[in-house]
Amino acid sequence: MTPTETVKFVHRLADLFPTFRYEAGTPDAWHKAGLAFVTPADASAAAINLARRQTFISLADLIGEIRRIRDERISAEPIPDPGTADPQLYKERVRAAVTRLGDGYGLGTHRALNAAPRRQGPPPAAYLQARGRTAEDETARAHRCPWPPCQAHPGASCVNPLGRPTAPHHARLVAAGLATPDTPGTLHPQLGTLPEELQ
Repeated sequence: MTPTETVKFVHRLADLFPTFRYEAGTPDAWHKAGLAFVTPADASAAAINLARRQTFISLADLIGEIRRIRDERISAEPIPDPGTADPQLYKERVRAAVTRLGDGYGLGTHRALNAAPRRQGPPPAAYLQARGRTAEDETARAHRCPWPPCQAHPGASCVNPLGRPTAPHHARLVAAGLATPDTPGTLHPQLGTLPEELQ
């Protein structure tokens, strides 16, 4: 964000947040403290998200919300192999890819890294191994999880009671044809079996 864009943005914050006090040095201070490194679109989206939840805004809240928005974008798309053995060039290309994703540009656009042609079929074993998943997991993810507390959609990971991703539930493995329903207590190979009192 340029200094001029920062001035306009800080004026807009005064409209969104009634408790925000605009002073002569506020835009310059906020620009130097962190807004110089973000895009106007990310800053506006973060401000609107915060305005829906709170009446007070601080620069730390705003930067935290911008990071959350960028992290969601980055985690939504896997970063391709940069295709080089040179460690320095590898780091530069991965860093550039992560920055482009965070800025909202997909890796398939002309502005992003030139990736290999999009592959058809399941991901390679190295991709799955790096993420702690198996080919069975990917097959199960193609089906909706029928277990009532989870109900994960096709392509999404099953979640535990805290909402965190976990290995596919037994019901999903059964739906994918990877397990049989008549094996109570048998779960995923990574999880082992249920204790007898829970079967």
